Amino acid sequence: MRFANLAQTILLWIKSQNQFNKNKKIMKKLIIVIVFLLTTLKGFTQNNGDDLIGYWQTVDQKFLIKVFRENNKYVATIYSVDGKILEKQKNNIWDLKFNTDKKVWDNGKLQLPDMNHSVDCEIKMKSKDEAIILGYHGIKLLGKERKMKRLKN
Repeated sequence: MRFANLAQTILLWIKSQNQFNKNKKIMKKLIIVIVFLLTTLKGFTQNNGDDLIGYWQTVDQKFLIKVFRENNKYVATIYSVDGKILEKQKNNIWDLKFNTDKKVWDNGKLQLPDMNHSVDCEIKMKSKDEAIILGYHGIKLLGKERKMKRLKN
């Protein structure tokens, strides 16, 4: 009788191990699917080119910047704090393109009224409400940065 109980206990244990191994395989597959979904969804939540659109103010509060999209490029008009447009032409920043690999807006041009020429321009977002604008002559390391904060509507 004891042998039969022992044999039955062993058979139950073997069945539970087989069930455990099946569950283990299912769990592995489920984990792989979850990891895959999380990595692909991460790409959708990262910023896209239109995240830059809106009103910004430099941290030193000297300039107000209105960024918008025009013909698949991003442009901006810079205003002084008193609301005057700072340039003769419509846009002080033009031809910015969103670089999806680097997550920056680059290949743009920047011109302020005290400049007789334009410089290369790049904008990088640090967060949803903070960005850095960089103006430079060919070499980014020698350029000048200004921090900007998004204005709430």
